[in-house]
Amino acid sequence: MAFAGGIVTNSNQSAKWVRMLSRDASTDIDAVYYNPAGVVALGNGFHFSLSNQIISQEYILENDLTGLRLGKYVGDVDVPLYPNVYASYNKEKWAVSFGFGPIGGGGSAEYADGLPQFDMLLMSNFGANPATAPLIGNYDVDMAFEGSSVFLGTQLGIAYKLNDVISASLGARLVLANNEYTGHIQDITSGGVAVPFPAIEVDATQSAVGFTPIIGLNFTPMEQLNIGLRWEGNTSLEFTNDTEVDGSGMFQDNAKTNRDIPMTLSVGIGYKISEVFRAQLGYHSYFDGNADWDGREDNIDHNLNEFSLGLEYDINDMFTVSAGYLKTYTGVSEAYQQEMSFSLSSSNFAFGGQINLNEQLSFDIGYMMINYDDMEVASTGYTTTYGKDGWMFALGVNYSVF
Repeated sequence: MAFAGGIVTNSNQSAKWVRMLSRDASTDIDAVYYNPAGVVALGNGFHFSLSNQIISQEYILENDLTGLRLGKYVGDVDVPLYPNVYASYNKEKWAVSFGFGPIGGGGSAEYADGLPQFDMLLMSNFGANPATAPLIGNYDVDMAFEGSSVFLGTQLGIAYKLNDVISASLGARLVLANNEYTGHIQDITSGGVAVPFPAIEVDATQSAVGFTPIIGLNFTPMEQLNIGLRWEGNTSLEFTNDTEVDGSGMFQDNAKTNRDIPMTLSVGIGYKISEVFRAQLGYHSYFDGNADWDGREDNIDHNLNEFSLGLEYDINDMFTVSAGYLKTYTGVSEAYQQEMSFSLSSSNFAFGGQINLNEQLSFDIGYMMINYDDMEVASTGYTTTYGKDGWMFALGVNYSVF
């Protein structure tokens, strides 16, 4: 799962982002991720940031197959811990930076009533036997499924100010990726009578390691205008299954699957409208069709693209308020969508602010609402409607030693 950004990539990488949704031209400490060449603008000294996001989402699957036990299956996602850590040491024209955070995933989705495909598996088995065919649509079952995913990224970078207009950066990120799946189908009854059927259980883990090259450029052609560019190369991730139990046949032990983090291009424009009012525009493109997803990339119609606008206004020297909008256009076809992995377009709204206690210490607070566009996918005999909704809340602290 990905919470904000591409199909695999998380772009919600700071509390500052959560409060305004456009940070690609940042010259603050979160530029370590969003605009790594812009880190040189922090000035001499040590700069540090720590933030955490609380995330809640629902994954909603509606299926109109006749005889299905339920019409709607809901996966609940609750993430109380989603940390981002940034640090930079700046001296004259140089900056060395460090970043850490969940570059992908970061939580788990729990389907308390299972998934439609599991009920269809039962129905298929019931229908294959005349003695159990009447049970279709008329049974109770203890069914549950939980899938979790977290891709932890540790990033190092170096930036250099070439002149008063241009700075450049090089960096790399180590990605440790882990997926876990657990679930069961058991205790099937009809009219209070137990139905003979073997229990199905899943307990599997997938892990992979990858590296991401990162290049950044920052341009400041005039005092009011700043432009940031960031390119991240494709991160090859080959997952290996470590399976304890696989009653589903989906997670063969030691089997390998590919789920790359695709190449990304980000462009940001920051403009100082006045001494107290600033705006940022952002554009991101995720090259999903060039990633290795074991053939699923063939079901990508075009890159996932995002457009963002962020505004912030200084009420006084201590308080800053901000708001933002982010529009995401997914590029997947209907053939791409699967119950355990689907992508939707969305509209995102955010607001929040910053408290500046002094030149060294500040705090960020932000809230974001995510409105996803449903997608209907027709299959033989039924239609599946894929949907999501969610929100994020973030707090952050920033400290500098000059």
